[in-house]
Amino acid sequence: MPVIIIMILLSILSAENITLDLKWKNAFQFAGFYMAKEKGFYKKYDLNVTFKELSDNNPISDVLNNKAQFGIANSSLIYYKLKGKHVVALMPVFENTPIAIVSTDPKVKTLKDLKRKIIHTPKMAFYNIAIIGMLKKAGIDFKKIKITNKIFSETDLKKKGVYIIYITDQLYWLEKNKIPYKLFSPLNEGIDAYGDVLFTSESYLKNNPKTVKNFVKATKKGWEYTKTHIDETVKTILRKYNTQHFTYKKLKNEAYKTIPFLSENYLFNRDKINQLKLLYQLIFNIKNDFDFFDFVYSPYITEKTEKTFIENNLIHCISTSTWPPFNFLQNNELTGISIDFWKNISNKIYLKKFCEIAPDFTTELNKVKNKEADVIPNTTDTPERKKYAIFTKAYVSYPIVIATKNNVNVILNMEDLYNKKIAVGKNYTAYELIKKYYPKIKIVPVKDSEEGLKLLEKGKVFGVVDIFPTLAYYISKHKYLNISIKGITPFSFPLKFMIRNDYNTLKNILNKVINDIPAKEKVNILNKYVSVNIYEGIPYEKVKKRYLIGAVIIASLSLILVLLVILFFKIKKIKNKLEIIATHDKLITEIYNRLEMNKRLIEEIERAKRYKTPLSIIYFDIDYFKKINDTYGHEKGDFVLKEISKLIKENIRKTDIFGRWGGEEFLIILPSTKAKEAVKISEKLRKIIQEHNFDGLNVTISFGIAELKENDDNISIVNRADRALYKAKEKGRNIVVYIK
Repeated sequence: MPVIIIMILLSILSAENITLDLKWKNAFQFAGFYMAKEKGFYKKYDLNVTFKELSDNNPISDVLNNKAQFGIANSSLIYYKLKGKHVVALMPVFENTPIAIVSTDPKVKTLKDLKRKIIHTPKMAFYNIAIIGMLKKAGIDFKKIKITNKIFSETDLKKKGVYIIYITDQLYWLEKNKIPYKLFSPLNEGIDAYGDVLFTSESYLKNNPKTVKNFVKATKKGWEYTKTHIDETVKTILRKYNTQHFTYKKLKNEAYKTIPFLSENYLFNRDKINQLKLLYQLIFNIKNDFDFFDFVYSPYITEKTEKTFIENNLIHCISTSTWPPFNFLQNNELTGISIDFWKNISNKIYLKKFCEIAPDFTTELNKVKNKEADVIPNTTDTPERKKYAIFTKAYVSYPIVIATKNNVNVILNMEDLYNKKIAVGKNYTAYELIKKYYPKIKIVPVKDSEEGLKLLEKGKVFGVVDIFPTLAYYISKHKYLNISIKGITPFSFPLKFMIRNDYNTLKNILNKVINDIPAKEKVNILNKYVSVNIYEGIPYEKVKKRYLIGAVIIASLSLILVLLVILFFKIKKIKNKLEIIATHDKLITEIYNRLEMNKRLIEEIERAKRYKTPLSIIYFDIDYFKKINDTYGHEKGDFVLKEISKLIKENIRKTDIFGRWGGEEFLIILPSTKAKEAVKISEKLRKIIQEHNFDGLNVTISFGIAELKENDDNISIVNRADRALYKAKEKGRNIVVYIK
């Protein structure tokens, strides 16, 4: 829709008054900017932002003519870049555009019916690539479409006609007034375009790189806060920014419809930019082109040599899959703590990359040494490795800890382990350090910590020593409820990226990102893979002060360790509750289980009734699943369950809620979705499953659909979906059935 200008006058040295000029008055569309101000995120960087509404200025012109320093556009920014305008895209706010064509004219059933219709819309909204792309795909010459070129009101929408609207905003009035409508959404028509995009000019970025970086950082924080504090945000808008005098109900409705469109990580997609660029070039016959980094901003790629390196190199990452939780296979994909760090860090610099799975660590080292691979994402430096490779800074450092039985007192000193049998992985870093500095400890060398914990469980050793995430992972995996982490050694293990020695440019870029990783991001990555007790009596400060031993030992534990210890305490308090009421089917599919799905369904039904939004559910099961188990065995059956869960998760929206209802039965909750759309989604999923190769097996699923009625509860809606599923089975399976 119409664009916003962000007019700011600022100094890096002291707080200046900043004017954030909003061209459009849509209240929740700019909630992240409001909350960045209200929660002090702008103030942290000495940015004093105020908001005011603008007249019909052109935001691109204002930014390029220094009347404003920042603006918000949409995918049209690509068009202006192709036309030679010196704009830079800073971050996507809306990953997908919520703009759409809606018709209240019953004669309009398809896009082709728009050929002789007048569209009520401002000109700027009509010339959105998402709208033009939809019309072009339907064979309509957009130049021949008549538009009114005026902003319409709620009253206008009550008249029969065709309008360009924001799904998140104006659709509310149609639903409130129970006006039948036909919606044409770009995403549903195969046009994937960005919505709001924050931008600036090349000259302003060049002269004020620190200011731009800080403004983007603060804005991201504002949107992240908004996503998790919807009610507070709505009340803040009502109190301070509600120029359109919306009701609480309207704004809450808008909020829940807006969140699904927001960018998840505020990073651009290289392929998406290129596809949109090609679309503009074809539709408007533009011969000009631009390089990705001439258009997309990254605070970590500032030099021409860096841009050239990233554009011209496909980075070959290599890793084993045998070191959980740092790198291991899950659903046939390489995952883990170090892999997540590699993905997150490399994505921030838009690195073109792929990752090879090596059979062993020696193969990894040899391939980097021979320049057959470029990066190992999960190691640390040694004098030998430094002869042929270079290393980044540590992106994270984890303490080496001690696990014992629960009935053992907290380990305050390493001397408490003297003359006791301690299992340590043979030739591990911990093995060498303990052997060197604490020879009185009786080391029992083991293959790995998994073997050591088995010895501890049987009482054959007093304790096990290893890096915290590794010990925690195995304790959780094998459900050792009688084993806890009882002490922290004076040692820690820093994880670094190992790089071929002629890629110094890559090392420098990665180091810039590593310097900027928020502590919260480090904790979130760890928390994905680790859930275990740590004894609350461990006095962190005492341990830290007592053991500062020479240059070989890390001089101090980083801030992240403090955060981790706090996190461990929190985990201990909630672990018993999590063990009683588990929310996930962790043994097989790792999706929500029935208890959690039932709870979420009740919540979504209450929300849908409160805000008068649609809600549908998809109830499906695997056809002839018993036959699969009986013929090929339960291991094959478990594989099918896992694979289907993975495929479904990859092909539903982030806002959809997916879980296992029982056996081979699954449930998907679709907020803000009518039955017709649920049927389309089901058909898409049905085809994906039908066409997938399940390791030599052909598998199909049957679907039952139900839409929420006024008198429905969680039981009645599921029962109706169950009846629909039963009919699907009766009709021959591998079909979708909806019962009103």
